[in-house]
Amino acid sequence: MNIFSKESAKKNISLTLATVFAAGTIVGAVPVAGASTGLEMPSTFTETPAQDAFMPRVSLPTDITGNWANSDIVAMLALGAVKGYPDKMFRPSKAVTRAEFAAATERALYLPKPEDDIELRDVSEKHWALKSIQKAVGFLPAYPDGSFRPSAPATREDVAAALVLATGLDKKTVDATSIDLIFKDYKTVSPDLRDLIAIAVDQKLIKGYRGDVAAYDATKHQYREVNPDGTEGANGYNLYIKAQNFVTRAEMVHLLNKARENVSLGFKLAPGAEE
Repeated sequence: MNIFSKESAKKNISLTLATVFAAGTIVGAVPVAGASTGLEMPSTFTETPAQDAFMPRVSLPTDITGNWANSDIVAMLALGAVKGYPDKMFRPSKAVTRAEFAAATERALYLPKPEDDIELRDVSEKHWALKSIQKAVGFLPAYPDGSFRPSAPATREDVAAALVLATGLDKKTVDATSIDLIFKDYKTVSPDLRDLIAIAVDQKLIKGYRGDVAAYDATKHQYREVNPDGTEGANGYNLYIKAQNFVTRAEMVHLLNKARENVSLGFKLAPGAEE
């Protein structure tokens, strides 16, 4: 049997509200002058600026000031996709290994967990990036001999192809011969990656390096080769893709951030959705 009547409940609620109002502790109420509520802000209180309210606090490395990829580095550090070194350095010019790229990509793009664990003959169960590599291996493929080569430097074509696959852009159709026309060193692109690299170039996920002697043609939005005598060269574009060059940490975070900002991520999942 319920011993509390509706009338007694109303009285209890009224008494409780009266006590709260008298103490000045109700949310949004102004405390009674002279009353000690224990809610006064200490004199040393500093309000967090509104623009910083939802940004994770990160300790910024000391060697990124003035770096061309500074904003990308900060964004990826805040996201937890990459970390600095214990000596408070980021080393933006350091080459990225395939394992490091796999880990950063998995964290930045929230790659899905594979249905089955993937075994790679040169990646042990104790490898620090094992889970990331297993998630990334569908986008950053193993070599024909079954090895992943986690300590090998990630190349520009590795990264470009992986980002195309990881963001679902491989569904696009781009004429692969376009890279033959744009880049003077197009033969450095691996034949089996030509289609993916063409998409990466088309979607501006990767750009070319400008040659030493070139003039910008604003009407065609391209750099034109220039002969020593000042006349226009016969090869048109004067760009180099350098597909086999290694990728630096600064380049990696820039490309990952660009993929996040400009691409509809076909495989993106909410943080924590997959282990």
